[in-house]
Amino acid sequence: MRETKLELVTMDVVRKLWGDDNCEFRFVAATGRSGGLLTMWNKDEFLLLKEWSDGRLLVIKGRWVKEDLEVVLINVYAPNLVYEQSILWGVLTELIIQFASPWIRGGDFNVVQCRSERSRCVGSTKGSREFDNFIQTCKLIDLPLVGKKFTWYEPDNKKSRLDRFLVEEHWLIQIKDLQQLGLKRSVSDHIPILLADVEIDWGPKPFKFINGWFKKKECASLIEKGWSNIGSLNGHLTRKLRKLKGVLKKWNGDNCNVLENRIVEYEDRIKVLDGISDKRVLNEGEMEGLKRLNVEVWDAMKFKESLWQQKSRMMWLKEGDANTAFFHRAAKIKAKRKTIYRMKIGRS
Repeated sequence: MRETKLELVTMDVVRKLWGDDNCEFRFVAATGRSGGLLTMWNKDEFLLLKEWSDGRLLVIKGRWVKEDLEVVLINVYAPNLVYEQSILWGVLTELIIQFASPWIRGGDFNVVQCRSERSRCVGSTKGSREFDNFIQTCKLIDLPLVGKKFTWYEPDNKKSRLDRFLVEEHWLIQIKDLQQLGLKRSVSDHIPILLADVEIDWGPKPFKFINGWFKKKECASLIEKGWSNIGSLNGHLTRKLRKLKGVLKKWNGDNCNVLENRIVEYEDRIKVLDGISDKRVLNEGEMEGLKRLNVEVWDAMKFKESLWQQKSRMMWLKEGDANTAFFHRAAKIKAKRKTIYRMKIGRS
């Protein structure tokens, strides 16, 4: 997806950008030397289903073949004036209702979300506030920009982050290592941005003791037994703890798989008894069995919730219900925002 500043886009132009003929495209003509949108895709991996456009938006709905998933891609070129931007945010919000599929919005939004996204240039506080409100209202996620801080550069050292991809929470679940990467620019005053699944090998994962393990009766005895079986290892405490970590990790992996299967099993058995109760009164044994199942599934769900609570580390959710979209979204977003993608040491 890109701004073209062209009134006409031909296959020859697209071929030079894409590299071969294995693509399809749609475009919106530029007005003079301003705007112009182009969206291209691999025709073997994305099947066009529907399209819509105006001077500022190019909306493409299609099927992502690999995942057998309908998705909507919106190419955006926002106006400079705040009141025109407000109209555009309203149009984008309305489009969500019309296309009930996972969205990706990307392009030049011509506004920053906060003051830290611009340097040596003046911006509209009202415009930033309305843009941020649009992002929050639509529950969009602005992934950290890796490799760059700004996306637009002027020769007089003015710079801003005007370009970005905005995604829905679905994508953080669908694509584990989704990142927004700032690439090097050439003649344009805007940098290219790549939204990609980039897996990073951080080496061995650190071990974390899950507080919820203490709710399992067998945990304490497992630790005691594991500690005794390991032996002294000539007094090396670190090596002994490392061995115990392996025991706990194996137990946790097995236990989590059993937990999910157990919840499904309990719910299936409850469904059967509920079906019987629709036809006749349950006898005493069936009533007792239903009560036990309700207790078992409740305990299993609370244990599962405690695992999510520690992952999110949000104290205000300590007594809350894990069965909310925001609960899982918060844990995913927090992990993305706290990820350190690179470090700069000295002047290197």
